[in-house]
Amino acid sequence: MSSVADTESTPTRAPYRTTARVWQFVAFGLACAAFVLLLVMPLYTGTTTTPEGTEDFTATLVEVNGPGVLVPLLVPVLLTVVPLLIPSGRLPGVTIACAALLVFLMALGGASIGLFYAPAAIAAVVALLVRRRSGQE
Repeated sequence: MSSVADTESTPTRAPYRTTARVWQFVAFGLACAAFVLLLVMPLYTGTTTTPEGTEDFTATLVEVNGPGVLVPLLVPVLLTVVPLLIPSGRLPGVTIACAALLVFLMALGGASIGLFYAPAAIAAVVALLVRRRSGQE
């Protein structure tokens, strides 16, 4: 037999599917899309001279910079997935820090790969604004 006092003392869990959480998923999806795009899109073009003449070539980031470029490409993806791993309503500071770092890194790398992650950064900021407005902290 449960009494009214028992049901009032049990903490209620915050719902997992909130508007802020949806925006966090959008940010993660956009960061993953940018990651894949940067892996396959030829960002380098040039011309080589051979004995037969000149040839135009294109190359991807990995072809030019090697597999070490995967680390900086994955950082924005990790910054968007961390808030999804934390239960809704817990540790809002981590969500704020991840969004701020994402915006900072996007601005820092704006001349090269940063703009590819701009949609993910915008979605992460929207998730923060939605969370603050609805009081989901």
